[in-house]
Amino acid sequence: MAVGWACETLYFEHVVVESGGALDLAGCPIYAHSADIEGQVVGEIVIVPGDVLCPGDVTGNGEVDINDVLMVLGNYLCEGDCEGDADDDGIVDINDVLQVLGDFGGCG
Repeated sequence: MAVGWACETLYFEHVVVESGGALDLAGCPIYAHSADIEGQVVGEIVIVPGDVLCPGDVTGNGEVDINDVLMVLGNYLCEGDCEGDADDDGIVDINDVLQVLGDFGGCG
């Protein structure tokens, strides 16, 4: 039986990969306010603008808690400019629920 890997959500102010350096994220994205990439990156670095470093913090209070869960569930399937759209794709859906649950208790 194959064992699956789970990703832990990681947040950074700034990510640096120097020339000649390499960063393999093993399929798990990381979030950062900024990055200087001169080397090789295998995986996804998500640049999060402004003061928001934690995508699951849809209420913007600096932590991911029950209020974020309730906001996402309360706006589930809302399309357009909706509160609770953690991944900012224009719809509050299962991906937003999973983002908030994955970040729950963290980022604060």
